[in-house]
Amino acid sequence: MHTPPTKTFGYLNLQRLVGDTLLQDHPKLTRRQAADATDHAMAALAAILARGEPVRIPGLGVFAPEMAKARQGRNPATGQAIDIPARGRLKFRPSKAIRKAIAGFQEQGDTRTPLRQES
Repeated sequence: MHTPPTKTFGYLNLQRLVGDTLLQDHPKLTRRQAADATDHAMAALAAILARGEPVRIPGLGVFAPEMAKARQGRNPATGQAIDIPARGRLKFRPSKAIRKAIAGFQEQGDTRTPLRQES
């Protein structure tokens, strides 16, 4: 099992996900195999969300597509009223464990987002 090192901050991109996490947890995988597995998982997630179905990932949360209603807006340069059409957007509801971890982190007064917990 992967034991995370000290806290690091920044954005988690595909290269860090594959290199820092998957390959450490599964040393027999090649970098290409890990990247392909991640790509397939992301494609499956996108396909399910495109069908309008929510995706629940235990320990992380629930991704759910929803439609934003059409509304009136204003052009900030001219002040002219404009119609903003309805569009799909993604809603995320974090799991209880994630909410608890974030609440504990914010209580320390640090506003940055940790990628890893302190070991």
